[in-house]
Amino acid sequence: MNSKIDIHSRANFAIKLAQEAGDLAVRIRASRGDNLSVSNKGEQDFVTEADMAVEDFIRSEIGKAFPEDVVLGEERGGDSLAERAWVIDPIDGTTNFIRLLPDWGVSIAYCIAGNPVCAAIAAPDLDILADAELGGGARVNGQTTRVSDVAELSNSLFIVGRSQRTDFEDYLSALRTLINSGAEYRRHGSAALGLVNVAMGISDCYYEAHINSWDAMAGVLLVREAGGVVECDEPRQFLEMGSVIYASNAHLGSFFKSLTPNSSAE
Repeated sequence: MNSKIDIHSRANFAIKLAQEAGDLAVRIRASRGDNLSVSNKGEQDFVTEADMAVEDFIRSEIGKAFPEDVVLGEERGGDSLAERAWVIDPIDGTTNFIRLLPDWGVSIAYCIAGNPVCAAIAAPDLDILADAELGGGARVNGQTTRVSDVAELSNSLFIVGRSQRTDFEDYLSALRTLINSGAEYRRHGSAALGLVNVAMGISDCYYEAHINSWDAMAGVLLVREAGGVVECDEPRQFLEMGSVIYASNAHLGSFFKSLTPNSSAE
């Protein structure tokens, strides 16, 4: 199971599956139009019939290709303590998806002992298909991608996610720290796409005080394989409880402590 061949076969499978799942989400949205079924899981936390259908499709395809594999997904759950598991988010950025904003994507990662070893993220509205394999680099639409070379905070662009599970004042404090440092920031509602942006060198850092594993596992590997660094809690805790996350190019990693002085990430 740990062989390069096994990981590589899953990596190729994940790329194809992410693209097919993204296309399915687009078809469902187009066919349902204003009649797309939307439910609230919490404040500004939505799930649509497309989320459910896409996750069911992903689970079905994994089950056929790798019946021994465990799946942990946002909508249907799963075993967060499994030694080997697919960690999936059928639509990360559901609010954007509903409102026809382009920053949403299908996120698929395969993890061993909580560490992602292959991953794919499809963003159909942006015509992006990103993938990575441990030790094999990161690609976007088949072309190798690298993080940026920006070394000065005064020239940097951060993407900052906001979690309802953390104190809003801490979020404001992080933004204040960024602004006082001379950095610029954006928030666009999808951690998966925020991490893809770092891997592509479009932005220099992604920060969120708490994020669930299915939102980030694929993006974590993309950033690392694109030459970046990721600060987060240890893998098992990340899978089970979520984590703070700070992903950056190779120059700006030290700024993490300024944003999260009480972080347990190492």
